[in-house]
Amino acid sequence: MAKILIIEDDTSIRKTVNSLLSKDGHQLIEAESIYVAREKFEQEQPDIVIIDVGLPDGSGFALAAQWRAASRVGIIMLTGKTDVDDRVLGLSLGADHYLSKPVDSRELIATVQALLSRMMPARAAIKHDVHLSKWFLDGLSWRLSNESGSEVSLTGKEYLLLKTLAEAGESYVGRKDLAIALGGNCDLNAEKAMNVLISRLRRKIKLELGQDIPLKTMRSHGYSFPGLQFKTA
Repeated sequence: MAKILIIEDDTSIRKTVNSLLSKDGHQLIEAESIYVAREKFEQEQPDIVIIDVGLPDGSGFALAAQWRAASRVGIIMLTGKTDVDDRVLGLSLGADHYLSKPVDSRELIATVQALLSRMMPARAAIKHDVHLSKWFLDGLSWRLSNESGSEVSLTGKEYLLLKTLAEAGESYVGRKDLAIALGGNCDLNAEKAMNVLISRLRRKIKLELGQDIPLKTMRSHGYSFPGLQFKTA
């Protein structure tokens, strides 16, 4: 089973793709715009993204190029156009597959299965690297460091978030528990603020240390940070 993010502004098409792939055993996340898609991408860390070329707030091509440069996510482009130049552009920007609408259900399912099969070695390598990597949270200086010794300074909220995850070991910490640990309440606003905090922290560490943190998200469960060690001396 894969986690798949579908970005499509046509509700009918979006729901059809969701239904087809959900029945095939995959977990689907929906977004109707680039703005929403970026938020969902940070929160959910999907295995595959299906991107409509023409979106209301920007180009699907540009979004695909951005995600290809920053991740190994599988990318499938959707378009109502049949122009060869569009296909070439999409593939040259890093898309793995390019499908024309209306999408044939058998072709869509086969494309996802083929992409997952091709991605399996890379996904296994990523999981292996994440399991072996170690991170260190300094309780005195409020700094996070990786195995090579590179460090990044943390804000108070970032420190509290990582401290709570470090104390949980490899177990998941519930979203509401994290929100409370950050000084919030068990309400939607607190959870949204936490989501923003986590997204910004991911980007900050990627920018300053040049690598992704293994902060895992499990839908309906919460977050975990395997390999994070807390130290006070």
